[in-house]
Amino acid sequence: MTGGMEVDGQISAPPSARQRKAKVSKVDMQFLDCMEESLKNLYEVVSDSWTPQSDVPDIPSLSADLPDASSARGALSRSEYFHGKKWPQIWWFLGRLSACRRRCNFSHVLDVGGGRGDLAIHIASTFDGVKVTVVDSNESSLKVGQAAASKRHIDIRFCNMDFATAAEQLPADIDFVVALHACGGLSDAALNFASCRQIPFMVCPCCHLKHEGLEPRDGWSSLCDFGVLGKVVENEKNQCPARAIEDSQSTTQGTEITKRETTETGSQILRRLAEIDRRDVSWRALNLIATLRLWATNRKCQQRITCKLAAFSQEYSFRNLVLIGERI
Repeated sequence: MTGGMEVDGQISAPPSARQRKAKVSKVDMQFLDCMEESLKNLYEVVSDSWTPQSDVPDIPSLSADLPDASSARGALSRSEYFHGKKWPQIWWFLGRLSACRRRCNFSHVLDVGGGRGDLAIHIASTFDGVKVTVVDSNESSLKVGQAAASKRHIDIRFCNMDFATAAEQLPADIDFVVALHACGGLSDAALNFASCRQIPFMVCPCCHLKHEGLEPRDGWSSLCDFGVLGKVVENEKNQCPARAIEDSQSTTQGTEITKRETTETGSQILRRLAEIDRRDVSWRALNLIATLRLWATNRKCQQRITCKLAAFSQEYSFRNLVLIGERI
């Protein structure tokens, strides 16, 4: 949890680039230590060693005609960002999907927060006979995606809906869920949808401060607030690991952490630390959140789906952790 992530079979160093001004207290660091100690023997996250060279489909990018217009990605144009950053992530997803389909066929993919349809268009054009449905609340992005799909004569259903509403109306034949950089609680909603329907998933979370209302009540944050984790540990393991957070307090190296020392809940601490510019700290928070998300999801899957954690190269995005569920 504290070291680098296994990426394509090799261990990468923790990230080091800047995001926003860091503000990390002693209590923050004690809380990270406590959570890592509590989780390390409770739920083993399987790190995936898949290598993309063996399974990636040999297809060109379908967005080669993107204009060199400015984008929201700093100095990069839309074309430069897509080909230098976004396309390698899509390529990685396509390779994983190709490998998954050989083991367990799928016919209808749901793309949560798919926006402009970059991933959805490539899925639909790569896998014969596979339907793709995109759900996003951004109408303008969906219109761009619909136009791009129509231009290429690709039949994709674009739904302009809040996912909380869409989840109740989506067709029963959806048998795979993907999400590439789904913001905050949208990732949790995608995972919850997949686990409730007992279908495989591949979800790459993005930021952690948006759409908290979409997270189910039994989602990851319910497992890390003060006093909660220790009780869950006790129920599942019949004992509490050393330094587990219980009875609203914890002890790390002789120092007590109590609610009196912070007005934040455990989940609020992790969300904040995941977004700061100290990559040595934010990387630990990101891994903890990913572990808790998988744990919460695994509890609902009734042993029909096996959960694991993978990552593509940080060269393309610091938000490179991918939560994967495959049918057993």
